[in-house]
Amino acid sequence: MATVTTSICFVVCNFGPAAHFSEFIPALTSEGREVKVFASERVYEKMADCGFDVERFSETESEAERVATLTSMAQVIITDLGKTFSTTLHRKLQSLCADDTKRIAYWDNPESFVPGGYSEESAQTIALANYVVTATHLSSPPCFAKDTPIDLSEKEVSSLGYFPIEQGERIAKQRATDHATKREEFLTSKGLSLSTQLCVLIGGNNTDYFDLAIPALRDQLLTLKMAGIDLNQWVFLIQQHPAARAEGSDIQQLTELAPHIIISDMLTDDALVIADCLLYRQTSMAPQFVAAGIPTIQFGPSPYQDLLAINHLCLTANTPEQLQAALKGESRLTVDRATLQETFGFDSEWRERLKGVTP
Repeated sequence: MATVTTSICFVVCNFGPAAHFSEFIPALTSEGREVKVFASERVYEKMADCGFDVERFSETESEAERVATLTSMAQVIITDLGKTFSTTLHRKLQSLCADDTKRIAYWDNPESFVPGGYSEESAQTIALANYVVTATHLSSPPCFAKDTPIDLSEKEVSSLGYFPIEQGERIAKQRATDHATKREEFLTSKGLSLSTQLCVLIGGNNTDYFDLAIPALRDQLLTLKMAGIDLNQWVFLIQQHPAARAEGSDIQQLTELAPHIIISDMLTDDALVIADCLLYRQTSMAPQFVAAGIPTIQFGPSPYQDLLAINHLCLTANTPEQLQAALKGESRLTVDRATLQETFGFDSEWRERLKGVTP
């Protein structure tokens, strides 16, 4: 088991930061930097498909020790947050690494607080890291709990000004050429009329999504059905969070809506290409949907105060009537790039900032 001697190691467990890292790594290697990637089983294929040198790991304590040993000689080690594995890894790196090693905890979310245990676990990881890098210019520091900032007084903190708006724009270009044909292929394969509106549903892996948003969506649709609204005009393609597939609690709560529900086996980017509209709840990917030009609807029992909702960059559907109007496209929002950049703290100089935190 040879120790990695490359200058920068990325260690990633979650899809959100994996999408970010897949942009960061080419930016660094194009400058001649040596990079090694360690990816959990859930994101291994995504990283490997990018053509990177990737080593797979499972999220166990023994694997955290192995990865810590392998990466301990690198000059910079960048991990994501929100997972017990990352906390365990940083605890082991703390004792193995030289004092001048940058052990970076990377906060990928544009929000300062993320429910469902993400922020609480992240606080433990950040306490062990010696550097914190946030993707965007957050309006307030990362929070341990709502309105309770994580103590960063002894950390070096940097912001990249990055958000994957460019990925959304690439999807927009693909939608311009492929949406109609790919959409027709999908609906035909499912025996559905081409007049059916294809609604892609994406949410987080947390209690807000499973315990509040999904039941509200189910009840709102059943209310519309009881009022005589024909649900056959819509089909909902459920793009499950990878970590939620094993439990399937979102699917179990929607069984009453069959056959209007389809469990997706597509890559998320492919689902975005065919989507007529996008329903989301508590996912850091939401701004990409807007950047891709997809009509975007936040659903649930009440508004979730993310940056899209706060800044009125998406529709919100919290009642049966609002849901019906949003799905019918009775109002559509057009959001320009400048507005997204300002809202999410994105600017084109993020590559230079990335090089600055990985010297």
